[in-house]
Amino acid sequence: MEPPRSELNNEPPPVRLRRPAPGERPQVPNIFSDHMVLQAGKPVPIWGTAEAGSSVTVTFGDQKQTVSAGKDGRWRVTLNPLAASAGPRRLAVAAEAHGRKAEVVFEDILVGEVCRAEPDSSPIRVGGGPRSKPVQPRRSAGDAVLQSYRRTRRSQP
Repeated sequence: MEPPRSELNNEPPPVRLRRPAPGERPQVPNIFSDHMVLQAGKPVPIWGTAEAGSSVTVTFGDQKQTVSAGKDGRWRVTLNPLAASAGPRRLAVAAEAHGRKAEVVFEDILVGEVCRAEPDSSPIRVGGGPRSKPVQPRRSAGDAVLQSYRRTRRSQP
C-alpha cells in the first residue's frame, strides 16, 4: 500500500527519527543506504536529525550544501537536479557542534532513472514452467548500466 502523500508537495510524510545525543552521528531515514539510486534530472531532498543548532553539511559529487539543525534537531537540504552517472559516488552527511564533528557516509551511489516495479497479478511462466532456469539479465546494446529482463507470458487455455 502506498504511503499517504502530502497535498502540498507530493512527498511521503516525514519519517520520525530520534534526535542524536551530543557528538553522535547525524540520523537519516533508512531509505538512504549504500548502493542506492538517486533520481536523475530532479531535485533530490536529503533530510534527517542532528544535535540541535549543529551545522549539517551534505556532500554529493560536486555539490555541497550546509544548513543548521533546528531547535528540534531536524534539518533538510535539496540537492540540485543531478545528471545520470555510470560510476558510483559517495554521499556524506556531517554534523558539527561545539567543536565535535560526526559523519555518516553512504558509498556506491548511482544517479539514474528510478522506477518502482509492481508485481503482476497474472501468473507468468518463464521458459518451461516452475523447473526452468531463472531468467538472466541481458545488457542493453551500448549501455553498460541499464539491464532489462525478458519475460514471456504463456497464454491461458
